[in-house]
Amino acid sequence: MSYIRELRNSKISDNDGKLITQIDMNTPFFCYIMADITPLLKNHLEEYMLNHALPGGRGYYGFNKGMGAYFEILEYDKIVEDARLRNEAFFRKLGIN
Repeated sequence: MSYIRELRNSKISDNDGKLITQIDMNTPFFCYIMADITPLLKNHLEEYMLNHALPGGRGYYGFNKGMGAYFEILEYDKIVEDARLRNEAFFRKLGIN
């Protein structure tokens, strides 16, 4: 949330050191967070209304209306497993299982 605020307040620079100024209150954000789902994280997600469980129960999502930001919070192991399943046939065809 603080990073979104800093972007909107033109406090973040691009790779060339130039301030990013094209972001305003109407700019939507789509945020993807990889994290271990701990009890403390769950508490924070509830505070920000980002505590809707994803199918399978290995992550959460939500929309923070005040920030105009959609969030997905995913377990790292789930991301790796999904990538493996998604690419399994391709890897098998290449012979790199």
